[in-house]
Parts: sequence; C-alpha cells; structure tokens
Amino acid sequence: LQQVRALALDDYALEILAHEIGHHVLAPATATDQFRLLARIRRALPTLERHAPMVANLYTDLFINDRLQRQAGLRMADIYRKLAAATPTHDPLWALYMGIYENLWQLDRGSLGGADDDATCGDAWLGARLVRVYAGDWLDGAGRFATLLLPYLVESGKQHGTFGFLHDTAQAAAD
Repeated sequence: LQQVRALALDDYALEILAHEIGHHVLAPATATDQFRLLARIRRALPTLERHAPMVANLYTDLFINDRLQRQAGLRMADIYRKLAAATPTHDPLWALYMGIYENLWQLDRGSLGGADDDATCGDAWLGARLVRVYAGDWLDGAGRFATLLLPYLVESGKQHGTFGFLHDTAQAAAD
C-alpha cells in the first residue's frame, strides 16, 4: 500500500487488488504451479537462473493484466501510463515489456513507453502472441517467454531495478 500511495495509484485500488487476486486464482494460483513455472523458466535461462522469479512474475502479470483489461474492463493500461510517467527508464527489458502490453491492448507504439526500434517491437509482438496463444495453458509457454527475454537479460547483466516497484517476489524459491 505504501508503493500504491507513493506512485499516486490510490484511485486504482480495484485494479491493483484484482491483479493480486489474479495471482491466487489464475497464474500461478498454487504453490505447485509456481514451482513448475520457476523450473521451466530456470531451464530456459542458462547461467541466468537467478532471474527466474522476476521473469515468472512478469510472465504471469501479462496474463492477469490482459484478462483484467480486456475481459473485466479494468483500467490496467492507465496504471502503466502512470508508472511510465513516474519511472522514466531506458531499460530495454522494460521497453520490451511495455511493448508487449501495447500489442496486447492495441495501443499506439510507445504509448506506454514501449520500444520504438524494429527489433524490440518485433519481440514485443512475439511476446504478445505468446500470451494470447498460451492463454488457456500459460504454463506451457513459460519457457518460450523466458527464451524471448534471455537476450535482454544478457544485455543487462544484472537484476533490473526498473521492476523493483512491481516485483516483491524477487527471492521466491531462491536456492
């Protein structure tokens, strides 16, 4: 709640609570699914396995937020617009992640801070396709999503501080 207040997201309580509930009922929903998810992602991140909890969180957030935006009519895109304004960054992984949302929600390129270069935009389109294709069986697409993010993680060489305010499970299943 402190982060919600610090980021001036008080008006989005329904969206934020629905998102958190989504982790309990949609993805990962159970501890068993969470461990399976982490195992699949770790396998797809050779030498960068420590990033598996962050990648898992990003991956499941995409499914939850897409469902909340499109099916429940909640204002998830508005939240990301506010986050982009509050935390301007040049992190390529953040640009890819925002580009995926822009594709999922058919928003203008760059409207959430997504990348404007063709290579990253192509990867963002592919990420959006992964979310749609595996919407019914999200666990099966986890390794593919991690593989898509792998070059962005390699480029960075470190945990992405950009996601710190979104990611409270960075040490989930560590070791």
